[in-house]
Amino acid sequence: MNVEKATEKYGLSCKSYGYCYDCNEYFDLHGDRTIETSGHENCTWRYVTPDELPDCVANCLHRYPVCGDCGSLNISHSECEDCHSLNVIDTCCLESD
Repeated sequence: MNVEKATEKYGLSCKSYGYCYDCNEYFDLHGDRTIETSGHENCTWRYVTPDELPDCVANCLHRYPVCGDCGSLNISHSECEDCHSLNVIDTCCLESD
């Protein structure tokens, strides 16, 4: 899925992402995430600009392995290091909302 389609499909906007000046990083605010649950609640931050939005969406489209049984991101050689499940799913942060 490309950035434009993902932005439309998931209803993403500049208010779906923030930039933290203190931590020098972007963070997502889509789905059920809020500034209070983002880890940046005590930081100086702002919503992203329209120019930054495509890069934030593209980053969220990056796929990564997650355990389908326990939700762990601790995956090694197609096996969950925490529960030893082989049920590893290739996902992205947009699909996990």
